[in-house]
Amino acid sequence: MVKKLFSATIMLIMLLLFCSIAWSALTTITTREKTFENKILQTANTLIQQRKPDEAISMLKDYRETVREDFDSKVLLAEAYLEKCSQMKETMDISENEYQHTIAIPFNMGKSIMVNDSYDNDKLSYGSYICAKSYLLNSRIERAQRYSNYAIEKCTSPDIQLYILKADVFAESYCHELKVLLSNHNHYKLAATADKESPYLNAIQTYEQIIRSTTNNLIKSRLYYKMGVFELAIVELNKNKGSLIELSGDHILKAQKNFKACIPNADDRTKAMSYYYLGVIEKEQNNNEAAQKSFSSALNLAKDDSLKNMIQKNMK
Repeated sequence: MVKKLFSATIMLIMLLLFCSIAWSALTTITTREKTFENKILQTANTLIQQRKPDEAISMLKDYRETVREDFDSKVLLAEAYLEKCSQMKETMDISENEYQHTIAIPFNMGKSIMVNDSYDNDKLSYGSYICAKSYLLNSRIERAQRYSNYAIEKCTSPDIQLYILKADVFAESYCHELKVLLSNHNHYKLAATADKESPYLNAIQTYEQIIRSTTNNLIKSRLYYKMGVFELAIVELNKNKGSLIELSGDHILKAQKNFKACIPNADDRTKAMSYYYLGVIEKEQNNNEAAQKSFSSALNLAKDDSLKNMIQKNMK
């Protein structure tokens, strides 16, 4: 009897240990971040996370010219250009030709990976991921969705950026859907945009799931920022539309909450943008004293002229 009890206890412990290992593996899959043994590449990766694409681009170009043109440096260079394009869109202080020229650089790099490295599923996944982000930045949502799904499908161990991309696609998809419905005055379908199957909830739940899973404060802050921008975009789309005006207040509160949650651990640019958007909201609410304080905080953190100009325009 004692032996059977002892045996059962051992089996239970082994089962619990197995479940613990299985859960740990699952968590690793969803929160895994790219790491590099090469110090130059690791530094470039950190610069991209800190939203300093020009520094990363300069470092990676020099590395590829003087050391070697390897796969990792190619992926990082593409990601640095994608971050640069993302910042261009934030400030909108660019010509369409300049933007399209810049976004074509990472897109072509992603395509070349998909063609030249099609034998390797993980490399194919990175190529598809780069193309998906390029499509998303150009508001080609269906293609972005197709390529992001393909990237996750092909990758043997997806890193956290693939899941963030998936949430970004959900968010853009919802904004596109909402814009079409509002322009067509389709009030019946508008009510369905907040149900459990909508891209809105899919986006928010995916962002929140990643925040709970990761210990990287920079990534958490960036996700809070993304959710804030998403909620604010919904408010902008609903402006002057009586059908959803009662929902705008809720989205404004959520935007403010997310921007405030972002600030403590964010990189300087994301922190500046969060203060800027808080200032925009406060200005709309006629809380001019709070708005000027938020804009001043944003201006103190802003490094590039295009961001400074955008903030100063709203301070007037």
